[in-house]
Amino acid sequence: MLTGDRAEAAEHVANHLGITEWRAAQSPEEKYALIRELRASGRRVAMIGDGINDAPSLAAADLGIAMATGGTDIAIDAAGLTLASGDLRDVASAIRLSRETVRVIRQNYGFSFALNGIGVIAGLLGLVNPLLAAMLHNAGAIAVVANSSRLIRYQPSSDSCILQSPDQNREISVPRPVEEREP
Repeated sequence: MLTGDRAEAAEHVANHLGITEWRAAQSPEEKYALIRELRASGRRVAMIGDGINDAPSLAAADLGIAMATGGTDIAIDAAGLTLASGDLRDVASAIRLSRETVRVIRQNYGFSFALNGIGVIAGLLGLVNPLLAAMLHNAGAIAVVANSSRLIRYQPSSDSCILQSPDQNREISVPRPVEEREP
């Protein structure tokens, strides 16, 4: 965790979240340099920020995440992802949604390749006439859209946000306050 805040505030947040590696009182230049150093060593880096001072680091990270609430336009423009809320716990939900989206995309590709492959083979063997082939192709496109539309109803799977570090076999769970949980 990198922050421009005082060490006492950073330590409190780090301890609450179970973060063991953190740096406080970091200038924008120091944040940027550390992100570049981490990326150069092969690490994947996500940066969350909201101010003009965070923009260079947001742009340098593999994933820059801007907080729209109270965030500056330059930070939002520099980031690859902008969260509409100011709640850091929504980062975990956004990661889950992106993973679910990739899973659905892979399903759609697999279905499309299989359907089109079967269609091509059936066409070469003379088992399908052009009209039926066109209908099957369009039915496949409709199936892909229908499968993708499931993402509209996506909801995070739990009341807590689970972040798992690939370098450490541990999870950080940040429970949502009771008033924010679904009934």
